[in-house]
Amino acid sequence: MIILLCLDFLGILFSFLAHLCLLLGFSLPSGKIAVVLNVGIGVALGARLVITKELRQGKDWFFDKSLKGIGPYWLKLAISLIVIYGIVTCIFSLGGAFTQLSVEMTHEDYVIASRKLFIGVFSLIMACYAIEFLVLYLYKILKEAKLQKLKSEGAV
Repeated sequence: MIILLCLDFLGILFSFLAHLCLLLGFSLPSGKIAVVLNVGIGVALGARLVITKELRQGKDWFFDKSLKGIGPYWLKLAISLIVIYGIVTCIFSLGGAFTQLSVEMTHEDYVIASRKLFIGVFSLIMACYAIEFLVLYLYKILKEAKLQKLKSEGAV
């Protein structure tokens, strides 16, 4: 689980850095970075589903009822802020990108539209990694609590 938590954290970090670089006007190979980040979130989600199978209580594979009420409040608040920022930025950036599209687009219009498009994509990917990080961290807490319970029952 630690490796997956690191993968999720790196996903948040790299998507934020790509997002920030595009906001500051740097030129990036955005398409390739987006593909790597999307593959990474797919791998992280799939691996988490396999690893946490025995911890889930219901049929809900994402926000299981066993996760309710655990985890630090500050982490949930920080992740919520990242997710809200990512979704709002994505909506505004994609809206700005689509307003740039026209039949008479110049190369400068294309660069501006693609930059806005990838700002939105990277902010949404950042939000997805943040949610996945939180869910995986909560499952880690749940797993540690179950191990503690088993150790205390076995020691009695």
